[in-house]
Amino acid sequence: MKLKIIINKMDTFINGTVNNIIKSYSVHDKVCKFNYFELYQTSFSNLNDEEQKKIINIIYKNKQVIDKNCIDDIIHFLSSDVSNISVEIDNKLIKNYIIFCMYCYILEAKIENIHFNEHNILSLHGKDRPNRFLGYMYSYDTNEYICDIMGFSIIPNTPFENISEKIIHMKKYKAPVPYCDIYDNFVVYEKLNNIDPNVDPLVNVLKDITNQLRYINKRYKFEYFDKNDIGKSNLNFRRYHIGCFETLIDNKTTSKSNNKYSDVKKSGKITKKDQLKTLIYILSELYITGDETYEEKIKFQPFKNYLEYIEKLDDKNCHDDFIHHLIDN
Repeated sequence: MKLKIIINKMDTFINGTVNNIIKSYSVHDKVCKFNYFELYQTSFSNLNDEEQKKIINIIYKNKQVIDKNCIDDIIHFLSSDVSNISVEIDNKLIKNYIIFCMYCYILEAKIENIHFNEHNILSLHGKDRPNRFLGYMYSYDTNEYICDIMGFSIIPNTPFENISEKIIHMKKYKAPVPYCDIYDNFVVYEKLNNIDPNVDPLVNVLKDITNQLRYINKRYKFEYFDKNDIGKSNLNFRRYHIGCFETLIDNKTTSKSNNKYSDVKKSGKITKKDQLKTLIYILSELYITGDETYEEKIKFQPFKNYLEYIEKLDDKNCHDDFIHHLIDN
């Protein structure tokens, strides 16, 4: 009887919190963007019954963490994430999303603000998503600022656990990526500086990111990236990168991308050339002023030339050939 009462209280708390959030969120204008709603809700719904019960039990035992500030945050992110053009409103899926978000906030309460290894000190100062922290990296020896970082916990049995494997693989094969590392069960990577068309030469941006894609596309592909994911590193030679590891998927994985820059969503297959063309589309928006859409801006040179050249390339060797084209011209 006592166990039944506890379960009833647990269900009452979870369902009550979920219902309050569902009553309070709102849908903004639908736009194309990375589908965090799907990522979050499947992180919970794909777990087996026993694993789901463990998470719900953890939330209930730490329910004091789910305060008004936490609930307000979840309402804010839910309102943003359901405003994805590919999200269909469904209360069961929304419940999965909310439970996963609550679990993230429980984990946050147990994460220290300071981490360190033999080289660097990591200082966390806030979050920009339920699962993702923001912070700074400092030198362990001199305490000098190194770079801004983003990071998140490696949550077992979810897509976030796979990200650590991808980072380890990329570091092992020395892929040209921004700073990334793993501190215990915490993944961190550099938060890139925004591209400034008045300072950052277009050809340099293209060469660096094409070279990055050349390595990454051997095993992975970016399911989605936009202009906010492209930037300049604060480290080494201040190279340019795509910095959105959460959107990396295996080459064999069918894509559910709703990227406005491509027709990938029709076939479910992202090719190497698709990644390069998406890069051209995005950079045309950044480097050409005016209110026109990228469909109009890519008609201008040099973007028109780049797209026509990429279209003629063989997908297997497109990265090398495009880099040579950039150098020759």
